[in-house]
Amino acid sequence: MLRGMIRAGRFRPWHDRTGILRWVLGAFLLTAPLGVWWLSGGVSIWRYGFSMPEGQVLYLSSKLAGLYTFVLLSVQILGALGRAGWLPVNPVPRFSAKWHRRLGIMTILLMLLHVGLFVGAVSARMGHFAYSLLLPDFFGGHYKFMVSLGWLGGVLLLGVAVSGFVRTMRDRGDGVHRLAVPILVLVLIHAQQIGSEAGSGVLYYSFMAIGALVVGSLAVGMIHRLEQRKII
Repeated sequence: MLRGMIRAGRFRPWHDRTGILRWVLGAFLLTAPLGVWWLSGGVSIWRYGFSMPEGQVLYLSSKLAGLYTFVLLSVQILGALGRAGWLPVNPVPRFSAKWHRRLGIMTILLMLLHVGLFVGAVSARMGHFAYSLLLPDFFGGHYKFMVSLGWLGGVLLLGVAVSGFVRTMRDRGDGVHRLAVPILVLVLIHAQQIGSEAGSGVLYYSFMAIGALVVGSLAVGMIHRLEQRKII
């Protein structure tokens, strides 16, 4: 597709500031999570390879998929706020409804990959399939509670995806689709509490920075809406 656009002379992002921002954002989304993951433990795969403890490669790969899921979900929310006119200045370039759906599908696939790799990692460590991870356990201690928060966020995210499909077909499902914001909060808490490397260092500050960007954008959007309605 890109090659065809270049040959046809339609690939000229430098003529459009928004086009430049889209390509810069795309490059950042591809490289930044990988860099954060590498600095927060991914480099050990390069150093030790498959000589690491059983399931560790799967666990680190799961963390990478989870990080991409969190980043794409944040971009989806910011993009939706911009398209809905909530933000006077959008921190991400506006993209079409088609790209919103594409990014949504990518987010869901990455989330499922994250879950599958994590279950595989735990199963490898236990020596048998980790059936216990298929259902939540909110009363089994701190670790299981945090894993269950991730489970709940994943189920709700699937519901949001289904609501988006229903909204496209029948112009309904807006209420459920707005659950993406509390889901992001659940995912943030889950991500910060799972794994010894998540509570500090570059991974911690990356999650907090993205979370602050989304929450700050929501706050600005609410103030902007109230000003439009002359409430404040």
